Parts: sequence; C-alpha cells; structure tokens
Amino acid sequence: MLWLKMLRKELKAYSPEQFTELVVRLSDEYKPLISQARGAMASALSVNPDALIPSRDEAELYLRQSVSRAGEIFTDGQCLLIASVIDAAQALYYVQQDDGDESKDEKLSLQIALISSVKDAEAKLAQVQKISEQVFGKGFSPYLYRSSEFATLKSENAESAVALPTDDTYSAAAVLSNRDCRTLAIAVKASGGLLERDIQKQLSPEIREKAPILVQELKDAKLVESEIVVICSKTQAQVARAPSREIIKELAEKRVKCACGRSLSEERAEEALSITNSGRILLDKARWMSVLLVQELEAVGIPRDCIFLEARVGGDEMDCVADVSGELVLFELKDKEFSLGNAYSFGAKIAIIKPNRPVIVTTEKVANDAKEHFVRAGLSGQVPDSMFSESRSGIHYIEGIDSLRLGLEMLATTIFRNDAVNLLGRVLPLVSVDGAALFDAFESARTGAVERKAEAERP
Repeated sequence: MLWLKMLRKELKAYSPEQFTELVVRLSDEYKPLISQARGAMASALSVNPDALIPSRDEAELYLRQSVSRAGEIFTDGQCLLIASVIDAAQALYYVQQDDGDESKDEKLSLQIALISSVKDAEAKLAQVQKISEQVFGKGFSPYLYRSSEFATLKSENAESAVALPTDDTYSAAAVLSNRDCRTLAIAVKASGGLLERDIQKQLSPEIREKAPILVQELKDAKLVESEIVVICSKTQAQVARAPSREIIKELAEKRVKCACGRSLSEERAEEALSITNSGRILLDKARWMSVLLVQELEAVGIPRDCIFLEARVGGDEMDCVADVSGELVLFELKDKEFSLGNAYSFGAKIAIIKPNRPVIVTTEKVANDAKEHFVRAGLSGQVPDSMFSESRSGIHYIEGIDSLRLGLEMLATTIFRNDAVNLLGRVLPLVSVDGAALFDAFESARTGAVERKAEAERP
C-alpha cells in the first residue's frame, strides 16, 4: 500500500538560507527534482539557475497556487520526499478574500511529507527529521490531516460511543473470524449451555470431525468455558450447573436435591460448554468485526483517536466512523449477506452524516439487488465486480472478512494518493519559471553571446 507520513514545525524565524542548507543536507541521501529541473533550463539558456527565480512580486501568481514560500521534492527511487515552507494564514487568506491586501501576518511552518510504498517509511522519516532538526532545531511533531466533520460528530455523540477494544480482545476476535468457530460459539450462546454430546449436531457434516479442535480454540481464546450440568432423569431438564464435578459432589453431601426429589449425586451429570462474558460481548451485534476493523485501521496508520465506534446519530447507530487523513469514512459491518433491506438503512445513514467515503464490510457478499438499489438511488454509478472495489460514487465494498486488510489498504492508498497529489501540487508551481524571469535570462544570454561574438571578430 501507499504510506503518507508527515512532520511539521512552526517557524518563529526563517531565512531562505536555512532552507537551502536543508536541501543540500538532504541531497546526500535523496535526489532533488525541482532544483535539477531549474538547473536543466538554466543550462539550456547558459545562465545561472538563480537568474530564473522570480522576485517575490513576480512570483505572486505561483505563490497563490502553491501556498509554499519554498519547497523541494526529493526521491531515492523508493519514495518521494517533500520539504516545504508553508504559510497557512496566507493560504486561508488567498482562498477567502483575495483582495490584494498584503497585511495578513505570515505564520510559517516547515512541513516534511514522506510518500512511500514500502513499510520502512517511519525509519526514513526519522532520519529526515534528524537532519531537519540539525538545521531548524527541535520541535517537529507528527502531522495529520483532520476532518472537522469527524470532530463535530465525535463531540456531539461522545456519550453514545463504546470504548475501543484492547489488545487482549484482538486474538479472540481473530478466532471468531473463522466461520466454523463462530458457528459453534453462536450455537453455545443460543443454547445457554451446550452439552458436549450435542456439539457435533450444531456443525455441518464436513467439519464435525474438527469439533474437538474448534472447542479447544474457543476455550483458549476464553470465548467458551466448560461446566458440569446436572440433568433430571425424570424430566430431562437441566436442573443445576457447577464449574466442576467436585462441587456437585459437595452439594449432594449437603443434601441438595433435584426438583424431582432425587439427590444430585443420583442424577446424570454431563460436561457442557457455556459462553463467557467476553464471548457474549464479541458476538452481540457482531462486535468481533468492529475489533478486527479497529486493528486493521491502526495497521494502515489510522490513530485510535480517529476511530469512533457505535455512535448514535439521530436514532441511527453507526457501526464505525473514522477520520482517514481528513476524510470522513462511514463503515457498515454485516456478519451475513448485505441485503436490499440493509441497503435502505445504509442509504439513510449516508444521507444523515454525508461521509466522504461509505464502506460496506460483510462476511458474505453484497447482494446484487442491494447494489442495483444504490445505482437507482444515485449512490453508485456502477456495480463493482471485485470483492474489494469502489464505485464511481466512492462506495467501497469489502466482501469476505479475509479481504478486510487488503480492502482497507486499498482504501487508505486511494486517500493517501489524493493527499500526495495535493502536496505535490502545492510545491510543483515553484518549479515553474516566471515569463519575465525566463525572458530576462534569455535576453541576457543572447546579449552576452552577441557581445562575445563581436569581441572575437574585432581586429
């Protein structure tokens, strides 16, 4: 996938010479692109590259496009590195007012952005930060684009949200992602206590022989536990439960009897499985899917404070809302096929919070009639064919829990790529040469050539 990592430091004082020094230092590890492009033009004109840099007044058009006071783009063949001095106040000013008033105070920051398709982006960024601190001093901090809509949604609905999962629930959720384990766990939960002799009846014929393995996996994950059930020989009803046979024996010795009057020791005692509190919580509302979603979102670089679970908005419950690099993403999770009825409900949620990217995650498939409904409702321009794809409207489908990681990587890559293009667009205007500067350099070079020719022809 594509990774985007950023650092930013506010500059109380700044001089162009500092940024030039940074470019020189970074050029030992990375190849600069902007200065080389300008150098190639200067070489073609036989002038000094500095002659092509427009003055502040002449560069105003480009500064309005780039919002950068200075910038350079580097590459080492594996990543793109963008270093730029940005003026956030001036950027906002140009967008909103643009009336020619230059009185707005500058609030300059040095921003470093690393765009990489390899997972060592953190290590590369740490090295770049070290070099940058040698030039500009300490004070760099991680920077993320933030969604104001997410912040508002989170603050207005904080009371309805549930706590994010902890590390010890990830392994249990991973066990439940196995369809066979999940089927057995649901059967145990529904039965209120499933006798071991009935376990195989709850499983399909092709996996019954795996029952002991499935039971052990659920026990190891503390999703189910064993207990002893006393069964009345007269009614065949379960009349008592205990953690062990020893406790049943102790109760019998204290003359505790079955409802039919027989001693507990005279009734049949069998081992049974019961759901644990942790197992019940993860199975309710398919919360195990939320746990895995949070884990995978963190794996693609989304901080925990950018994830919001089970928020209630206007009476509707949103399974998960996330701020992915400044974009509001709405997740709908289904531990079954996503049906037409689910499509109606999800369409209403989209209308309420208006996410930048709606995402459907299902353990099965998104039904064709649900996809067709999105087309008719104008929420989708086409029906995607792959198990993790995006319609023209931005609705993403992740079909099958095994596709969750790859689907989220593709989603994050799409968003990070847009951010990368935007970051490059802010700096690339600096490589543009102002017409006046280019013509002045051309005239100077041409005049110099004429004078040199005349000098050479002079007797």
